[in-house]
Amino acid sequence: MRAPTIMLAIVTVLVAGSGCGGDAGPPDRRGPVALTPDEYQANLDVAAARLQQAMRGVKTARTTRGLKSRMLGAVRQLKTTSANLRALRPPANAIGVNGDLATALDALAGQASSNDEVCGGASALTELSRTDAAAKVRAASRKLAALGYRTKRLTVRRRRQTYRSLPNGSIVSRSGTGTGRLTIQNGNETDAVLKLATSGRRTILGIYVRAGAVASAGGIPPGSFRVLFATGRDWDRARRGFTRECSFKRFDGNVNYRPGITYRLSLFSTPGGNASTSSIDETEFGGR
Repeated sequence: MRAPTIMLAIVTVLVAGSGCGGDAGPPDRRGPVALTPDEYQANLDVAAARLQQAMRGVKTARTTRGLKSRMLGAVRQLKTTSANLRALRPPANAIGVNGDLATALDALAGQASSNDEVCGGASALTELSRTDAAAKVRAASRKLAALGYRTKRLTVRRRRQTYRSLPNGSIVSRSGTGTGRLTIQNGNETDAVLKLATSGRRTILGIYVRAGAVASAGGIPPGSFRVLFATGRDWDRARRGFTRECSFKRFDGNVNYRPGITYRLSLFSTPGGNASTSSIDETEFGGR
């Protein structure tokens, strides 16, 4: 007699959700939790540091080419800072002003990328600080301060516009001595600095001539010299150059000094004039 066959049924129990059985209920759809005031303050501190870094980069630019590079860097910093603020979930009472601040920083980036009239860092920062976008940054900063947040550095201080110049005929640079003389008439609406330079770019004479004025200088040594001039507004002594509306040119021909000779030059087009000019960049004008 054969032994009976015993069949065992294996039952698989599927448990929905996690845990020890039971209905887990619908998923949590509440989304990310809003930042605490302290957490939001930490993010504002980061935004302030980036804003100040961008503005400091613009201010310390030493050349026109360097300024353009610093301006592009500031635009990137401002746009990144704005995007980071928009990604936050601030405390409920700061949601609106957080959006205002992000929008203002985007607008400031737009102003930084569109200003071509400035050619010096301090002047560029001054122009930025006086825009509507900068005013909106300051307004958002004040609103956040009213809510109890620290915003002393989260702003762009409005700077006073400067119109610096030198006395007419001021000698900016000089090298060598002689008996030659030079008289310059500046018929432009902006001030100018005229230079006599050797072919090796060494400056023999640099003289400041105000708009609409005539200036003279003596003591020029014999030799063949290139004539370079820069025009613009707001002379920065530290930078040794203009900060707004800069233009750099050279006369196409040299001036040849012999003992006792006097040259007369006009920095504007005159009927019967026989000297043509060409545009140059700031590096060529700077010399040594």
